[in-house]
Amino acid sequence: MFTFALAGLKTRCEPLPIVHMSRSSTTPPRSRTLAIEEQKQVFHRLCTWIEEHLDEPIGWQELMRESGLEFQVIHQLFFQYTSTSPMTWIRRRRETRCLPELERNPSLRLGDPQS
Repeated sequence: MFTFALAGLKTRCEPLPIVHMSRSSTTPPRSRTLAIEEQKQVFHRLCTWIEEHLDEPIGWQELMRESGLEFQVIHQLFFQYTSTSPMTWIRRRRETRCLPELERNPSLRLGDPQS
């Protein structure tokens, strides 16, 4: 078990049983348990890739291709480390990135929903 901190969020984690896929789509997935350090590396690498590609469409196929992991494993890692799903985390990162610009430039806002 270890404590992992990402953007101020700390969580305790244990090793996950993970089906790890190779980056080649022709190689079938192999089952094994990722060590805690490997979990952190895979998760950090995927989060870094997401940050670098926030301006592009990111879906499950892109996440699986980039990480070499299956859908369920990615979902499990995100819930373990962030307490949210990958798509929610991506949306929040995009919102966080846009917020300063919206505060500086009110003309970009959609308007008052009451009017």
